[in-house]
Amino acid sequence: MRPKRPHVVRATLFAVLLALSALSLAQEIASSGGGHGGLLTRRGPMDELGDGWRAEMRADLELRVTAMLADGRMAPASKAAGVLFQWPAQLIPGASDSVSDVIANYLDQDLAYPGHVRDWNCGVRSYDLAGGYNHRGLDISAFPFAWLKMDRDEMIVVAAAAGTIIRKDDGHFDRNCGRLGSLPTNTPVNAIYVRHADGSIAWYLHVKSGSLTPKAVGDTVAAGERIASVGSSGASTSPHLHFEVYSGNGQLIDPFAGTCNTLNADSWWANQPAYWQPALVRLSVHSAVPTFSDCTSDDAPAATSYLVPGNVFHAAVFLRDFLLDSSFPVRVVRPDGTTHFSDTVTNTQQDAVSFSRTFAVDLPVGSPPGAWRFQADFGGVTRETIFQVAAVAPEKAMAVEYFHAGFGHYFISAKADEIAGLDAGAYGGVWIRTGRTFAVYAAPAAGLAPVCRFFSRPFGTRSSHFYTADPIECEGVKHNPDWFFEEIAFHVPMPDASGTCPAGSLPVYRMYNNGHTGAPNHRFTTDYATRLAFVPAQDWSREGDGPVGVGMCAPQ
Repeated sequence: MRPKRPHVVRATLFAVLLALSALSLAQEIASSGGGHGGLLTRRGPMDELGDGWRAEMRADLELRVTAMLADGRMAPASKAAGVLFQWPAQLIPGASDSVSDVIANYLDQDLAYPGHVRDWNCGVRSYDLAGGYNHRGLDISAFPFAWLKMDRDEMIVVAAAAGTIIRKDDGHFDRNCGRLGSLPTNTPVNAIYVRHADGSIAWYLHVKSGSLTPKAVGDTVAAGERIASVGSSGASTSPHLHFEVYSGNGQLIDPFAGTCNTLNADSWWANQPAYWQPALVRLSVHSAVPTFSDCTSDDAPAATSYLVPGNVFHAAVFLRDFLLDSSFPVRVVRPDGTTHFSDTVTNTQQDAVSFSRTFAVDLPVGSPPGAWRFQADFGGVTRETIFQVAAVAPEKAMAVEYFHAGFGHYFISAKADEIAGLDAGAYGGVWIRTGRTFAVYAAPAAGLAPVCRFFSRPFGTRSSHFYTADPIECEGVKHNPDWFFEEIAFHVPMPDASGTCPAGSLPVYRMYNNGHTGAPNHRFTTDYATRLAFVPAQDWSREGDGPVGVGMCAPQ
């Protein structure tokens, strides 16, 4: 029997044109209170696609379309199709950030160079290069901690419109970074190209190696369907999606309608985004000052949900499109509702595509235990993240996934001795690591749910384990004679009813095999591409909270 859940900046980019090279820098303010002052300038995502490479690619795509039309793999274009785009990048479902990305660069409408930059709205949110390169697409970047988001496949690329895959390029190095000019403009890039019903073609460039959809050239994709993850392949300085569009007659398109768009009069968006889109992306608490990758070291968020009195912690805010002279209040609130710390975040520098500020906050000995809140009033809404103060912070462990090819079953364990035994060949060596892991807490703590572990044998020769973080489901399965309650396996944060995980955690998707192996089996994964590969592609069902089924959350 299967365990069941009860149905219960204004007109200028925050950028600087450098003399001589005329490079446009998307900068990020990272100023801090409490002794961590200063302005940190970082290079934003940029790319360089040579004219020769672009001409060769356009010619190749034209030949491919001609061949696919000739052999009937694609329908002729219809100008009446009326293709309109949805946004081509998003966070994986269940992720805790409020928005997925920032617009780092628009298409450069001014073909003069260097230092002659104009976007569709007559601003300068784009760039050109002294060598003659004008940026010819839309750059959408992950923020904050873009490299970490790339490593975890948290920011995905989705089809802006339904269409047919006409080319895929994969397997190329995807961690390029640094100044443009350090790599040839024809550096191999991971990419996918999709032709729409009206004959237009969308280019999705710089994606992560190995992340492309398993669908083949000639297959169709739906609008909003995941087709890759954001990466930094090709001549790219950091993880981002370069989105470039050509009409059915081969003309470059700027999807945004605006006074300074000289390429096309109409918007190609179903709902055109505003030029500036201010948003509070994340509120988080850190055990140390968070640092961003500079290509020589990894992102180091040092995020935490548990603090011990007698230390200084760091409360951080991350914003998109934070305009000059904008401000909003922040505060740390004790369990009894009194204010422990308060301040105001103000942008006194310049319009910022991405902005972060970190406050050093003292947590003295004797601070009351319990649930504390870091709050911000932004855009007329109060947002908060909850963290726990306790005498001891819970230790983390790693849940490791195994697969039994004979059973067709998946199994996870966070027990060090059990993991060591399986890795050493216990049970005949039939359980093999899949390479997938996710973090959990080894001990109970406030704000965490215990995960019940069950075992069952009444399915012929195929035994099975089952895990649930739902207390009602756990109690129900304990009364099911087909299942034996083994233990509390570990502890985890839980998503809300919409399937969104709390700040500092990742969604763990829960899937059920519908008993098609002759016994029930569940799989838990933080990888959204894996989730899509099983539900419904392999006749598995989603289970858990929200529209995609988040069964629990994993601390980062």
